[in-house]
Amino acid sequence: MAIKQAKNGQMLEYLTIKIKGGFTSRELAALAILRCSYDDKKLPKLLNKKYTYNQIVSLAKDEIEDRGYGCIWERYSDSEHTEEQLESVSKWLVFLSGTKKLDNKEEAAW
Repeated sequence: MAIKQAKNGQMLEYLTIKIKGGFTSRELAALAILRCSYDDKKLPKLLNKKYTYNQIVSLAKDEIEDRGYGCIWERYSDSEHTEEQLESVSKWLVFLSGTKKLDNKEEAAW
């Protein structure tokens, strides 16, 4: 935690939040899809595999920062997005990970 001056001159408390768990490709894909669903230009780009691994993870991170992680599957099931879209982005994320170990149970850290 630190108090710093914002661009507008206001002094604000900044928090560092550390997440104590990992995310599967499916969770990251759902978060990225939800994030892109707010912008009509981003979602087709995501579904057509135009984003890099880091861009997809960044979308997921932004969604967590803005709306939280707690009810991800409620939000996803309430949206108009399909299981095929989720599966497609999830597989693309695993492919982009380079090591092909994302979601590999034998390589899990815990």
